[in-house]
Amino acid sequence: MTVLLTIPLVVVMGCADAPVSQTACVPAPADAEAAGFHLQTCGDLAEAPKTWRRLEDLRTGRWIDLSAPPARVVSQTLGTDEVLADLLEKSEQARLVAVSAFAASPRYSDLGDFAAQVGTTVTNKTEEILALRPDLVFAASYSTAETVQQLEGAGVPTIVLHRFESVEAIRSNIRVVAFALGLDAAGHRLEEQLIEKVDRASARVREAIGATAPRALAYGSGSAHAAGTLMDDLLRGFGLRNPASESGLSGWPTINEEHLLDWRPDVVFLSAPAGRDDRVAALFRSQFSQLASSAEPPRLVTVPETSWSTVSHRVGDLALRLAAGYTDAVATPVRD
Repeated sequence: MTVLLTIPLVVVMGCADAPVSQTACVPAPADAEAAGFHLQTCGDLAEAPKTWRRLEDLRTGRWIDLSAPPARVVSQTLGTDEVLADLLEKSEQARLVAVSAFAASPRYSDLGDFAAQVGTTVTNKTEEILALRPDLVFAASYSTAETVQQLEGAGVPTIVLHRFESVEAIRSNIRVVAFALGLDAAGHRLEEQLIEKVDRASARVREAIGATAPRALAYGSGSAHAAGTLMDDLLRGFGLRNPASESGLSGWPTINEEHLLDWRPDVVFLSAPAGRDDRVAALFRSQFSQLASSAEPPRLVTVPETSWSTVSHRVGDLALRLAAGYTDAVATPVRD
């Protein structure tokens, strides 16, 4: 009798912090700690409530329990829209009942056709999301906190992605999304595509770098991308020096011409809406005229706005654009 009582007790203690009792949970073969999550697959004990997969949000200590592969998924962020667009086969797309409103905007996304296929877009309004009867919602730390709290209060499993500062974090975010949908193999393929493209971009830039590592700055809307940002991770991964992070700044600090004159970047990457590359470059030169008219002005490389802010596997395409822009810029004489 003692043995029979002890066995289930030990299994329950394995998930002692979990809200669902009497469920045997084990770590998933591939974890996602870089994304701020621990992943578990679960098998039920006799007469226990069914639990399929579980995710622990390490930022909050909250557990997200999924009883079965989600069949009514809402994506509230463009990053997860992009992942889902390439993760879901056509036969699986019916599981996605809504994408974010950004997916339908040509300014921010090239997912217009995909958004039209899904047929429904959502914003941060809790009521419109709940009306879709979702069994899983993907959100992000930059989503409206009140909306997330209301969804959780309504009992809707809500996964809030919150790590975007590195290629490895992006890779782990893909793993979280794929794990929650039970599409691990497809997610692994997206991960591999991401890393292959980033590695290829890095090799291209490193091949073009001379004896001294050039200084490269990512700049947009008055702010530089400093330490702790995805762009900084990419630039340093290429073997370039980011003067914004080297100066001790982090995040997206507002900078002025005094900073640029002190840093003397060799290359500046700029975000440009479609068809406005020349206008964006001209605006930079006029805004920082002293730097632009110096003996060694920086080379300017424009990057499409839809690619600039991606936080999905499309970071691989961003890396290739940065690499191509860099190598073209250093091979071309600076124009007066």
